[in-house]
Amino acid sequence: MKKILFIGGKGYLGSLIKKKIKDFKIIDPTKKYLNILNKTHLEKYISRDLFCIINFTGQIGPNSKELNILGNKNIIQILKKKKITPRLIFFSTTLVNAFKKNKFEGIKDIGLNFMYASSKIKAENFLLKDHENTTILRISNVYDNKFKKKWHFQKHLKFY
Repeated sequence: MKKILFIGGKGYLGSLIKKKIKDFKIIDPTKKYLNILNKTHLEKYISRDLFCIINFTGQIGPNSKELNILGNKNIIQILKKKKITPRLIFFSTTLVNAFKKNKFEGIKDIGLNFMYASSKIKAENFLLKDHENTTILRISNVYDNKFKKKWHFQKHLKFY
């Protein structure tokens, strides 16, 4: 059975996706709190038999820059060290588009949003550059908890 490592999948979207994935063994360290800023701890969860790593980390907040940049660099460094290339799915944000166009007017808490979007685009850039098997999903607000329609994420894991 193919294995998927969930990183930061404790939130709303991660919880819903976990329920929908079938025919995969899900490695979900959220009960033990996986710290992607701690390379030694992270390395214990990244193994040769991983089919996919799904990274939901990086909520808007004071540590989002560290999580998005250093945390993802740690993932890439471990993958390179172990010489493995599982599919890496990185959940980004549509705020990246506003960051690229320098259009943050009207966004509440502009400081945190700017820092968050900036760190997400930096993470996207080095993930795409340093890991050939990367998919970036720029997600906005998610409201549908029924998942009746086949959507982009399902296409990439082929679990529908």
